[in-house]
Amino acid sequence: MSRHAIVLEDVSKRYFLGPRGGLRHLGRELLHRRAREQLWALREVSFELEAGRSLALVGPNGAGKSTLLKVISRVTRPTSGSVRVQGRLASLIEIGAGFHHELTGRENVFLNGAILGMSRREIARRLDDIVAFAELERFIDTPVKRYSSGMFARLGFSVAVHVDPEVLLIDEVLAVGDARFRRRSYERVQQLTREQRTVVVVSHQMSMVRRICERGVMLEAGRVTFSGTAEDVAGHYESSTSLYPTLRDGFGDSGIEIDILDVAPLHGGRELSTGQAVRLRGRIRCKPDVDDGVLVLSLHRVDDLVVLLSRSSEPLPVAGATDVEAILPLHVAPGRYYLHLSVRDPDEPQSIHEDACVAIDVHGDDPYLSAAVTSSAATWELTRTGELVS
Repeated sequence: MSRHAIVLEDVSKRYFLGPRGGLRHLGRELLHRRAREQLWALREVSFELEAGRSLALVGPNGAGKSTLLKVISRVTRPTSGSVRVQGRLASLIEIGAGFHHELTGRENVFLNGAILGMSRREIARRLDDIVAFAELERFIDTPVKRYSSGMFARLGFSVAVHVDPEVLLIDEVLAVGDARFRRRSYERVQQLTREQRTVVVVSHQMSMVRRICERGVMLEAGRVTFSGTAEDVAGHYESSTSLYPTLRDGFGDSGIEIDILDVAPLHGGRELSTGQAVRLRGRIRCKPDVDDGVLVLSLHRVDDLVVLLSRSSEPLPVAGATDVEAILPLHVAPGRYYLHLSVRDPDEPQSIHEDACVAIDVHGDDPYLSAAVTSSAATWELTRTGELVS
């Protein structure tokens, strides 16, 4: 029977808003406490996480994700409910947390290790690995008050993953590091999950959630609103926070109406997969006073980044209805996207006369594709040279 590393039962956390004075105001605060405005950062949050599993906490800003991590890591106590954590816990909740700014990087490594219950000998044995992973060899004897935010993030993460944690909590601080360090950090977290360590991650990056987490919990206004597999939770989050509705059409002020009639895999089936092509069918109606325009098909991520774009080679026929069929290869990472069909000004590509879009989910199981925005097939040639390497 598997044991649970983290168990939360009806956890709530309340804060009081407004200014807080010194001791002379203490009596007044106690007398008027009920009149002060309250903020419930967490409301009756419950879930269990088995040892060796990975969990993502997702949700909009202000949902209570970071507060929940602080409750689990015992930085703050819940107002009500219970939290049980089994095993040595390491957390990376915010940049610089747990560091003494007057101490050097080396001294802070020993300080953090001691706080986590490690002996000086254990810390000394891991010190070289910690410094090398953080890439701070030149700066490890410099007071950390002179570190950049990226240096703080690298050292904090390196300490957290090298102190042999059984439970690791990571907030969004990894977004501070550069792309190379983030990639190494994700690989390290994946290694910890393979070693059956328990990992809880807070992130707005759904590609990362899908890569390193098995389960997910979505918070909104301090409450759990959705839970399930990481894939299901990531898809639910993307749908609920999208910049677009699922479908937008109808006549606009431009005198153009765009209807998206059908979106499906080019070669049949019901599921769109990365590397395959999608076929879009639509109909465009233009009123007699519409000037000429060009058709554009574009694929947008949920954060509105355009990852693919193609324009028609022929101008749009005006004053009437036109059926449209377009085929777009999906050389993109798996995830939720929005496929746009728009009519744009021929001379100003950013000037959109009318636009319609539909949500699509692109599936794929190649882990390399999750690390990129788009992919393309290169031509490879490998030739053995006959050289012996010993």
